[in-house]
Amino acid sequence: MKYFLSMDGGGTKTAWMLTTYSGLVAASFETSGCSHPQIGIAGVCSLVENGIRQLMETAGCGKQQIASAAFGIPCYGEDSAADRQISEYLHGLLPQTALLLRNDVALGFAGSLNLSYGIHIVAGTGAIAYGENLEGKSARSNGWHTAFSDEGSAYWLGMKTLSLFAKECDLREDRSCLYDVIRDSLSLYNEEDLISYYDNYLSGNREAIAKMQIYLSEAAKKGDFRARRLYDTAAYELFISIKGIYRKLGFSPEAPVPVPVSYSGGIFRNGDLILDPLKRYLKQLAINLTPPYLPPVQGGILLAAQNIDHHELSELALSLKEQIQKEESHVYHSN
Repeated sequence: MKYFLSMDGGGTKTAWMLTTYSGLVAASFETSGCSHPQIGIAGVCSLVENGIRQLMETAGCGKQQIASAAFGIPCYGEDSAADRQISEYLHGLLPQTALLLRNDVALGFAGSLNLSYGIHIVAGTGAIAYGENLEGKSARSNGWHTAFSDEGSAYWLGMKTLSLFAKECDLREDRSCLYDVIRDSLSLYNEEDLISYYDNYLSGNREAIAKMQIYLSEAAKKGDFRARRLYDTAAYELFISIKGIYRKLGFSPEAPVPVPVSYSGGIFRNGDLILDPLKRYLKQLAINLTPPYLPPVQGGILLAAQNIDHHELSELALSLKEQIQKEESHVYHSN
């Protein structure tokens, strides 16, 4: 039996999947993040090797049975030296497999739009937009560097959360629900203890800073208007990332069919907090936001199949979709 392999890498977590040619999931799990600026090239290679080994052990197959594999790698395409080292390692690891190495946004794009054209926005630990038009031209925006880009991401919101809390401590802004949520959640005896908390637990740790967004979400859901305003600001940043792709690829509001735009990433687990303002901004381009057809890791399976000219892509996508629906139904009835 032959298999398709998909790895959807990210700054916080990496999703893995192995399926048969018909789309039956043989193995699926998550491991830690695989961004080489965070864990180094050697760390990425080690994580990938262990992930592939775990997939094979779970499915009971060998490397020679993996016909095609798609790897979504954070920062891929941004550092030629790093790209070359990772590519050489993977080709040595899977010498008989057809490999497709792409930036992780490509898997989200493929899955959410079911291998169609349009624009995809990712907002997880980082943020990036990617699109393709009907002529096959592609473009990306945002996601330049964590120090000066990634606007609208969980990391970006985490830093904004810390800044807002500091302002409320100083009474530069009136104290709100967020003030109480952070003091209670971090067990800060004194406000100034945030400094040592940052230095000891957050400094240099993108994942930990990104998780600060959870407290912002909690405050926003309790009606904190400043917290909600930050999600509106994040939505605007994601909107202009989409708008950049829209302009680069020559899309137009006068087109007979609106450009499909979809999304993936942890920020969207906040639901209407982020989706409502994003939909409002997208009206400027006569765009309706489209819920993702498949998650990124399943998008990688589609790309792996496409890479070897698999002739039943629509059936493969439908099989993956049906399995997700069955899992969701099982979880719903279990609860």
